[in-house]
Amino acid sequence: MSKFNIISSYSQSRKFVLDNTRETTRMSTNVLHELAHANFQKRKQKTYPGRVIMIGLDPTGKFLVQFYAIMGRSSGSRERHFWADQFNRLQVLPLDPNQLTRPGANLIFYRAMDSLGDTHVVTNGNHTQDIIDGIGRCDSLFESLRERKYEEDPSATCRIAGVCSNWKSVQTSKFYVLRKSPFGDGCDRLHYQYDSLQPGFGHIISTYVDDGEPLPPWQGEPDLMPVEGEPDEIFQAYQDMLAGEHLVACALKVIDVESGKVEIMVANKYAPLVS
Repeated sequence: MSKFNIISSYSQSRKFVLDNTRETTRMSTNVLHELAHANFQKRKQKTYPGRVIMIGLDPTGKFLVQFYAIMGRSSGSRERHFWADQFNRLQVLPLDPNQLTRPGANLIFYRAMDSLGDTHVVTNGNHTQDIIDGIGRCDSLFESLRERKYEEDPSATCRIAGVCSNWKSVQTSKFYVLRKSPFGDGCDRLHYQYDSLQPGFGHIISTYVDDGEPLPPWQGEPDLMPVEGEPDEIFQAYQDMLAGEHLVACALKVIDVESGKVEIMVANKYAPLVS
């Protein structure tokens, strides 16, 4: 065999390997898209997942997104709304400001979204501040919530948190769940970390599996979810996924990974009282 033929055979073999690698990647991506869409449809069938957090990257890779929603079965849980302040912090507030002094107000009225530098936090309670303080001390998410556990309410609601960062052009996310142990009053501390977010995908967690008596707490690991379209289309898709009598409010935080600019979209079912 001539030297030319040897080189030609090598080139053909290399092309075969590259073509098959690309095809395998395409197939893997297709499978992941199918899984994400299947998870989205399953989520759509749930009537009461409670509080919901999703973190992902838009299809272009230009925007990190954080989605947060609250649901309510009782009038007390429903009489709330979201408000984004001038510092791009999302507040959960009562429809009637007088409710801020009611017993247990700190469990249902809180700052749900905040940030420090390139790190953005979303939670279902006042442990948002614990995480922000921890970031300032360079603590891990585990260390920041070491003194916390599930909420002291009749359902022992999970405390959940999502953190995403845009550091050195790499987008990452972390989720944390503080859940009451099924074996007693202890706390299960569940941590999930994704070191490199992929465009068009995200992950989701919630306080409950679904409706029930008693409410079943979070189980498993974050579901892979689709993140498709423009930011307003992403927001609408997740609103529609949760649409039902229990949905109270939802918000989407959009973070430009290049400039760091932030926008928060808010949708409230109920309007606050005007004095």
